[in-house]
Amino acid sequence: MWITRLSADEKAYLSSQPTAQKMHEKMLKDGTYIKEGDKKAAAAFVAAREAAKAKQAGTAGDVVELSPAGKTLQASAETASATASAEAGGATAAASLDVQFLGEGASRKLRFTSAQAVHQALKDGYVELNGQQFYLSDDMKRLLSAKDKAMQQLRAGISQANMLREQAVSAQRQGESAQKAAEAQSRIMETAMRIMKGRKVSQADEKELAQASPDLYKIAKSMGAIEQQKLTRKEREEDDKLSKQHDEDREWEQSSSTIPDAKVDPVPEYAVDVDMPEAGGVDIEA
Repeated sequence: MWITRLSADEKAYLSSQPTAQKMHEKMLKDGTYIKEGDKKAAAAFVAAREAAKAKQAGTAGDVVELSPAGKTLQASAETASATASAEAGGATAAASLDVQFLGEGASRKLRFTSAQAVHQALKDGYVELNGQQFYLSDDMKRLLSAKDKAMQQLRAGISQANMLREQAVSAQRQGESAQKAAEAQSRIMETAMRIMKGRKVSQADEKELAQASPDLYKIAKSMGAIEQQKLTRKEREEDDKLSKQHDEDREWEQSSSTIPDAKVDPVPEYAVDVDMPEAGGVDIEA
């Protein structure tokens, strides 16, 4: 903790005292400042101090008891190390499970069912099966690497094609939705104009306009009340026909999309085979 809220004269006086000056010099030389509340820095300092004490204790047989903070840091380090080792071991074990023999004798093959297993085999130069190590020749490594690359390109190509098909269908459906919305808006405006001219509209058309634009509906009804008296029989028949067409249009707009789902090709399971000589297995324990 630092001394604060002192004037310049007060600081000069205090630091001029022999005892205070020596203490100040020692703190600057040997001290370590740790911000109040910084538990991580405090724990690190304690661990370093305990390690220094252990080093000075003497022989290797001496037992040094760590402080609680030192024990906590030590346990954290051991846990992290164990986790890293387990992850590395797990990756190797998972890769070995993705390798199997096919066939017998001269026609025997090694099948790899994951890219991870192939990469592990190429890195190690061998695979472990049934308690034996089977080493891969340079030719087998080149062939295995080429087949792995081809398989991954095939799978990626099919996945890409599937994605593009799905995007195309999505764009078509969005276009269909936009078309439905545009036709509905056009019909609503047409209904408003017809009402203004006194033309007959169906209850469905009138309700649609009232819901979409209440203000426009009121204006149209007010203007159309006078014009209604001028309608001819032929015009009324045309109005009925148009109302029927509007009903059909609404039914289509509210229906589900008729655009079929995208054709999706199955992505083949990862599988790479390489010829395996009948001889060549070496017992792991040997």
